[in-house]
Amino acid sequence: MKTPFRICQKRGKLIAAVEGRAVCLFFGNFYEAAEVQSQLLYLQQKKEVKCTVFQSIYREGFHGFSIGRVKRDRDFSQNLGYLKNEYQIQYILEGERYFFTSGAKCYKMTGGSIALIDKDQIAKTCLIGGKYHDRILIEIEEADFAPICSGFGLDLKALFRDCHGVFHIKEHEEMQRIFQQMEQIMLASDYADKEMILKMLVTSLLVYGCRLDDYREKTFLSSGYVQGSLEKQKRVCEIVDYIGEHYMEGVGLDELSRRFFMSKPYMCRIFKEVTSFGVSEYINMVRIAQSKEYLVNSEISLTEIANRLGFNSLTYFERVFKREMFLTPMQYRKRKSHAEQELKTPGHAEEAEDLKDE
Repeated sequence: MKTPFRICQKRGKLIAAVEGRAVCLFFGNFYEAAEVQSQLLYLQQKKEVKCTVFQSIYREGFHGFSIGRVKRDRDFSQNLGYLKNEYQIQYILEGERYFFTSGAKCYKMTGGSIALIDKDQIAKTCLIGGKYHDRILIEIEEADFAPICSGFGLDLKALFRDCHGVFHIKEHEEMQRIFQQMEQIMLASDYADKEMILKMLVTSLLVYGCRLDDYREKTFLSSGYVQGSLEKQKRVCEIVDYIGEHYMEGVGLDELSRRFFMSKPYMCRIFKEVTSFGVSEYINMVRIAQSKEYLVNSEISLTEIANRLGFNSLTYFERVFKREMFLTPMQYRKRKSHAEQELKTPGHAEEAEDLKDE
């Protein structure tokens, strides 16, 4: 089987990283390994460009989760995941990455490091790396895994909230074994009950994940490093923190641009680079997340919710909500109310019990 490579993406074109001049290499095309290696060797020998390449080992989406493995020699702006704004687990097999989070803290990840990323802190969290790394990304959908975790006595939301951060699990035999099993299944051309077994393994990672206090990385890099190569991440985190405190006040691009002394185009560009979200998109995402709390845990009217969250009108709130959730706010409220009733029925935890039996 031939291994596909792709040249890095920038501004809609696949290009080589520039040293002197850019070399465009046909947007959207994949190249066989021998073709890419020959082409890159020629360019590098001429010392005209330094090229960036990634190799996708596997990438597959399932019901409620996805698993992918990528090798690459540096970062570039491209979303390699399946799910948007869901819980993430990143595991470093080789190389290094830097886990940057709100508060100007940066943790170094090396082979055997794992990062648990709370979906409510995705925009405040950035994993970057200027060197080679080989990593596995697992994305977990709350709607699918929360009931399963509940069957094990776990609160999925609390788990990621409390365990958001970096852990070194090289000596954690059980978790290492889980990743090895996962790798074997993902690389197999045909594997019976693949999705069910992978879901069981992901659930097992979550069970062990709530017991990782002794493996947590507590040493963060110096402020000098943060002020240098991570300055953009720091500035974006400041914007994100401000949005989190003022989203209900109708905060927008003009106010943010003035407050943080940046032009709107530059602010929007670095925000997108760091978080993968547009500024307005992220503001609405925060508002929608809070609106779901109101819809599920209170009887506040839709008009009142829209006013509290800084939407200009009920119509705009309903339009944004439906675009993000594929349901109207009222449909969401009714569906969640129905789901809570189902959770109280004896047969609802059958899937979790099946996983336990495995």
